[in-house]
Order: sequence, then C-alpha cells, then structure tokens
Amino acid sequence: MNIDINLLKEPFYKGSVQNIHLLEDYPEYMVCETTTGGSVFDVGTIFHIPNSDIYRAALRHKIYTALEDKEQWMKFVGIFPDNLKTHHIGMIDAVTGEVVSGKFPDNISRFNVVKRFNVKKPVQVKLDKLILWDYSDVYRGDDMVIPLENIVRFGITPSSSIYKKFVKLTNEEQEKFLQEYGVDKIEPWGYFKEPRVDFTTKYEPEDRALDFQEALYISTLSGEKYIKLFEYTKLCSLFVKSFFAQIGLDLWDLKWEFAKEGNNLIVVDTIDTDSIRVTMKIDNKYIHFNKQAIRDYYIKFHPDWIEEINKSKNRAKETGKPFQKYLKEKYPEPPEIDGQFIEIQSRKLEVIFKFSIGNISAGRAVELLREIGREELDFF
Repeated sequence: MNIDINLLKEPFYKGSVQNIHLLEDYPEYMVCETTTGGSVFDVGTIFHIPNSDIYRAALRHKIYTALEDKEQWMKFVGIFPDNLKTHHIGMIDAVTGEVVSGKFPDNISRFNVVKRFNVKKPVQVKLDKLILWDYSDVYRGDDMVIPLENIVRFGITPSSSIYKKFVKLTNEEQEKFLQEYGVDKIEPWGYFKEPRVDFTTKYEPEDRALDFQEALYISTLSGEKYIKLFEYTKLCSLFVKSFFAQIGLDLWDLKWEFAKEGNNLIVVDTIDTDSIRVTMKIDNKYIHFNKQAIRDYYIKFHPDWIEEINKSKNRAKETGKPFQKYLKEKYPEPPEIDGQFIEIQSRKLEVIFKFSIGNISAGRAVELLREIGREELDFF
C-alpha cells in the first residue's frame, strides 16, 4: 500500500493532539496524523512541543508493532495473549509513501495508518434537572469502537484522579473505598501489589467514572467478552510498563480503547506520551516524562487559570454544556508556557524517540533522561 501524504485532503477530524484523514482508495483504513499540539485539563490544544509529532508517532508505531510480536511479548511479559489484535497497519514513509509494517520506514513520518471502525455516541436526555445518557443506539452497531476508556493504574501519584477523590472522603468512606477498590492503602507515589483497572465514559462531554456493572452495560459486550477486555487491558499495560522500564522510567497509569469486530476485540486509538504517566526519580523527586509535566507547570505558575477551569467545570455539570464555553468568557486564550520549559519537554521526547528507533542504547537513554530531568528540577 502506498499513500502520498502530499495528496491527503483536509482532515475528516481535527483533534487536540492528532488529525484523522479518510482515504478514498482505501475506505477501510484511515491515516492518523500526529501533531505537535498538546492538551491538558480537557481544554483543547493549548501548547506545542517542537518535533513532538514525529517523536510521538514513532513511539506509537513502535509499541503497536511490538504488541503484535510474539517474541516481544515473551521477552516482556512471558506469555502471548490469545487472539490479541490491534488496528495498527503501519507507518507511512515520508518520501516514498509506502506503508511499512513490522519495522520503521527509511524516512520516519508523523503519519500512521490504522483500520477504521464505526463510532456511535450516546444521546443526551434531560430528566427534570438530571442529565442522562442514552446508549441504546450503540447496541445496534458492530465493527465499532467500544465507548469506554479503560484506565490501568499501577500506583498512585498526587495528581491521580483516584487520589484526589480519596482524600475528600471521610474515614469511614475511605475504608469502604479501599475495600471496594481491592487495595490496602492509597497514598501518593505508592505502588499497588497488582494493577487496577478503572472504566470511564468515552463520548460524554466529561469522562464519567463507571463501576464495573455499568461499564459492562455500556460496553455492549457479553460477560465473557467483557472479562476478556479486562484481561487484555491488564496484559497490554504490563507490556508497556516493561518497555519503559528498559530506559529507567516507571509507568504509573495509562489508558486503552478497544473496538469490537465480529467476535474479536481490537486495540485501537493512540498510545504515546500523551496518554500515559511515566516518571523517573531524581534526587528524591519525581520527574514526569509525559504531559503531566505541562499540567504541573500550569498548576505552579498559573493557579488562577486552574481555579477558573474548576469553576467552569462545575457550571457545566449543572447545564450539560461544554465547560470550555464558560472558561473562555474569562480566559479567551490560555496562559503561555515558558520557551525554556517547552524545549526541555522536546528533548525528553527526543531521547525516547532515539531509543525507540534504535539510535541509542537503553543505558545511554537512562543517562540522558536523568540529565534532562535535573534541568527540569532546576527550572522549577
């Protein structure tokens, strides 16, 4: 398959971190164009990291390629999941247009090709002052994206939504939460004995936490397939954890999305530093090598903007309208990020990129990431 990236039409979908292009000649596929943009706090594209489009697209291609490699699975996890499939087809060579699978093209690009699946979204329903979501139409589809965000947590960071929720509970409520969550304690920078899986909605204006029963209902899967989804989510996360451990990075959490295709479950969506949380402990402090670093920057240097985001989200819960509408009334534009800090983030991603394509060893990557991490500590 060859795709001339210069002939791609306007994106079918423009997102905060990637654009989607449809293909007239190959309607069963679509092209994912990673951008340099980034989004935090669900406010849309508010920052750009130089060269991050290539760096993140390459990491995506690397991990998805490895997920279908039995040898890599045996190396990292020790087992190969039965019938695990992904939507990833390959990366487009930036010069020749060839879609390359199983390895990197000679000319790495920001374009990955994936199999296309249907998307069906819930419909908003108002009942008195309540806002409900009708998923009945989702049940009428097949070969479609399952409307769940599958979150896996290996531990808890101070910025984790679970931790923020936990500290607001009474002692009695905390005991109940721990029992239901299946862990002994929840504390910042604490690892669980085994990974925990959480589910949230995917197509509602804000991600809504779901218990396992509602997640089963929304998934539209049979009980047997739902359990398989649960298992795949854990195993894929263990795989990615082992991948990053090679370069001294600890994985705390990440998210997955799946599609159903007949009787098969398919891993879909992106996987890169925009959708995971990895850190390195340096001088007894944790440095983030993902977009949490940007979140921390805004929290430290622009607390007024963060406060307004929270106020806007509370208003949105009452009206059912996107919170960004209210935020822009007071902040038409988000605060800018210091150029030096952005440059540090770019170099973090560059090191992970060079390791992914085989330009540097794991040991050298650890050294470089540690040096860059110390620069960020000095900046803060």
